[in-house]
Amino acid sequence: MIRRHELSDAEWEFVRPLLPESLRGRKRLDDRTMLNGIVWKFRTGTAWRDVPERYGPWATLHTRFRRWALDGTFERMLRAAQARSDAAGDIDWLVSVEVESARVSGWSPPVAADARHDRSARLGRAVSRSPGRVEPGRVSVMSSEPAHPNPVRHRDHGTWLVQFTSRVLVVCPRCGGRALVVPLPGLAPPKYFSALLFQPRRQACAACGAVANWTAKERGAGLVGAVPGGTEDPFFRRPLWLQTRCAGRILWAYDEEHVDALDAYVSARLRERHASPTMAMFARLPAWMKSVKRRDEVLAGLATLRTLARHSTPADRSDAAHERGDRPRHHGSMLFRGGSY
Repeated sequence: MIRRHELSDAEWEFVRPLLPESLRGRKRLDDRTMLNGIVWKFRTGTAWRDVPERYGPWATLHTRFRRWALDGTFERMLRAAQARSDAAGDIDWLVSVEVESARVSGWSPPVAADARHDRSARLGRAVSRSPGRVEPGRVSVMSSEPAHPNPVRHRDHGTWLVQFTSRVLVVCPRCGGRALVVPLPGLAPPKYFSALLFQPRRQACAACGAVANWTAKERGAGLVGAVPGGTEDPFFRRPLWLQTRCAGRILWAYDEEHVDALDAYVSARLRERHASPTMAMFARLPAWMKSVKRRDEVLAGLATLRTLARHSTPADRSDAAHERGDRPRHHGSMLFRGGSY
């Protein structure tokens, strides 16, 4: 019998293939029971300790929730559900910038009494179903252009810094130009984000042809993976190409996608934290990057990084991309150090 707040058989059959397989030898508690307990907890808003015992120990539920949140399981479920609903025509991918801004400021547009139950009227615009057409005051969620130069809200989906290590721009050790660090070709995509830290890598420079390979070192029966963070790349420990001085520190990024993610966070007026922010990249950003007083400086620094990404010759290299990487160095009377975000 299906209890209230539990997944139906159809819902379970939909999400079951999206759950990760157990890599350990011992049998773990039933995934459906665990998922039902997690759903029950969030639908009722109760504490973990108050989840009914029929779903298993509350500590096990919490551990399973954290594991699935950090390895991207819930994100895969969301994308699969969106894809299925989109194929069925159940999703309207248009959002109202005006209404989103009003929701934060507390202002609400007037709504006619006879349009109270009409979604299009509530948003204050008629929804266009024509392909490629967007009505005034609306933006497409799937558009590559930013919805607003200063986004109102940023939601942290638990993004890890390691997710940006699949492509890292570094300073070439031979010519000083821009080199690229990527996984070796032919490798299967990793099942978990953490596996990116153990993937064999190749450093290649298009200007001088320098090539080098990296593999995780063996220590006993295990492997020692790379450690992300700082102004050096995690694998070859080369200075990052994208780094510049900002607010008395070093602002850095791995590639253009990393710059865009930081820009979206810094420019947002409202920032929502992830449910499990321990390993989330945005939660671990230094205070000076989160400060409202430093927002314009940080955004200007990110614009500089975006410009650097379009250049590749040694003459274009930022003076902050120094040989000593993340180690502190004196510059006049100031001490610059790269952050660990």
